[in-house]
Amino acid sequence: MAVMGLDEHCAFFVVFKNRYSAFLSNPPELRRALDKLKRTQLIVVGVAANVCVESTVRDAMQLDYEVTVVADATTSSDKTLLRSTLKNIIFFFGDVRSTKEVMDELRNSSARKNG
Repeated sequence: MAVMGLDEHCAFFVVFKNRYSAFLSNPPELRRALDKLKRTQLIVVGVAANVCVESTVRDAMQLDYEVTVVADATTSSDKTLLRSTLKNIIFFFGDVRSTKEVMDELRNSSARKNG
């Protein structure tokens, strides 16, 4: 799992997880990296949407992070499980967007910040 600071001084951290939720790993590398970067908003992608992605997103929301899951950069072993997971996230835990929507928002945010 990687955490990247999206500012002019990008920071890149590799976080190894040993639980379904990246927030429950021991030691808590992800939480420490996010605290160090002073990040409160997360963009999440992953391979096991109905297990690891959803577990991480649930915990992130409970820890007061704003979460966006990138639908077309997230998958599962079964399309029905993926659709159900994305619905759960929309209804209860965060936002779901496409890669294009996320990238457009990051560009617009950067332009507002710099302009």
